Amino acid sequence: MYHSYVVSRIDEVWADWLTLADCPSFYLSPAWLRAMEGALGPDHFYILVRADGDQRPIAGIPCHLIHDRTTYLFYNLPQLLIQDLAASPGNIGLTALAHTCLDELYPVLTCVAPSGYISAICYRSPLVARGPVAEALVAAVEHLASTLCARTVCFLYVPEGTDQELHTALIARDYQPFVLRGQCYLPIQWTTFTDYLRALSRKRREAVQREIRRFQERGLTLHIAGGEALTAELAMMHVSVQQKYGHTYSIEQALATYQRIQQNVGTAVRVFIARRQGQAVGFSLFYAYGAAYYARLFGVDYGQVTKDDYLYFSTLFYEPIRQALHSGVRLIHYGIEGYTAKVARGCQVQPLLGYAKFPQSCAELFAECIRREDQAQRLYLKRACDLRSTTMNHSSNGVTDHGSALP
Repeated sequence: MYHSYVVSRIDEVWADWLTLADCPSFYLSPAWLRAMEGALGPDHFYILVRADGDQRPIAGIPCHLIHDRTTYLFYNLPQLLIQDLAASPGNIGLTALAHTCLDELYPVLTCVAPSGYISAICYRSPLVARGPVAEALVAAVEHLASTLCARTVCFLYVPEGTDQELHTALIARDYQPFVLRGQCYLPIQWTTFTDYLRALSRKRREAVQREIRRFQERGLTLHIAGGEALTAELAMMHVSVQQKYGHTYSIEQALATYQRIQQNVGTAVRVFIARRQGQAVGFSLFYAYGAAYYARLFGVDYGQVTKDDYLYFSTLFYEPIRQALHSGVRLIHYGIEGYTAKVARGCQVQPLLGYAKFPQSCAELFAECIRREDQAQRLYLKRACDLRSTTMNHSSNGVTDHGSALP
C-alpha cells in the first residue's frame, strides 16, 4: 500500500526531497523549488508518496493552484490555449466560444515546476515498480484538487517518452494528452569547438563563423562570472527584454529574484557577460547542474547594441558551448520556443506534453481546443525537425544524430 501526504513549503520536506535522487531536472531540485516558491502564486504544494512501513518518500511532485487569468501565461493553461487558438484565423469561432467559458475552468491545479517548464515525478532510486507509485501519486493529485475545489487539473510540460508509468496512470484517469511545446537541447558530442563547427552544414558553419567575427570586430568581449554578477547593472537589461515582449516586470522584481537565486542556487550560476570598453551591454545566465547547463535569462542594453553585433548568439550559444566543452558538460538545455534560432545552431527538439482534465460543463469544447493545439504544435515541431535536417552535417566526424529524443 502507498500513502500520500501534502506540504506547502519545500523546507518542510527538504531532507525527504533530497532522497528522491531520480530527479530529471535542475528545476525539480529542492534548491530551485525553494528559490522559486511562490513564483506562480501563494498556493503551492508538494505531494509525496511513501510505502507502508517506510518513513522516507519514494516519489514526489510539485503543484500549484492557479486562481484566475492573471498568472504568468505559460503556466496558465486556459489562457495559453486561448492565445494559441487565436493565432490561427481558422479558429476564430472556437476561440470566441472558448473565451466565454474560460472562467469555468478556474481554479486550476497545475502540476509543474515553478518557472521551469517541466512536470515530472521525482522518484527514489532505484525503484523498479514505478507503475503503482505513479498511480498513487496521480490519485493524490486528484484528491488535493477535490479538497481545493479545483475545476481543472493538468500536468504541463511532461517530456514525451520519459515516464511511461505516469502516462499510463493519467490516461487511465481520462486525462487528455496533447503536445504543448517543444524543449530544445544540445547534446555536447564533440571534443573541441572546431568539431562542433564541422558538425554543422557548410552554409550554417560559415554563418556561425561570420557571426563570431562580427561580434569581435565590433569591440565586444565576453566575460564569465558567478552569482555575484547579478546586480542592478544586469537587472536593467533583463527588464528591458521582458518589457519588449510585453511582460510587466520591474527592476525591483528582478533584484528580488536575483537575491533568491544567490541565496539558494548561487553556486550553480554561470553568467556570460558581453562588454564593450568595459561596459556591460548584454548577458546570459545559465545554471550548471550535474553534467548539464540550463539556459535561463537573457538581457541586453538596446541603446548600445544592434542585431549586427550578434550578441544574442555569442552569449547564449557560442561561448557557453566553448565552456561546456571545457568543463565536461554533456548537455545544454535551451528551453521552449525559438526553435528556428536554436535548431540552426545544432539543437534537437523534444515534444513536451500537456495532460488535462476539464470540468464536465465544458469538457467537450476544450477537448476540441486541445485537439487543435496538438495539431498545431506537432506541425511547428515537424518544421523544426525538417530545418535541422538541413543544418547538420550528418557525415561529420562520425557524430551521430540522436533525432528528437533525449540521449
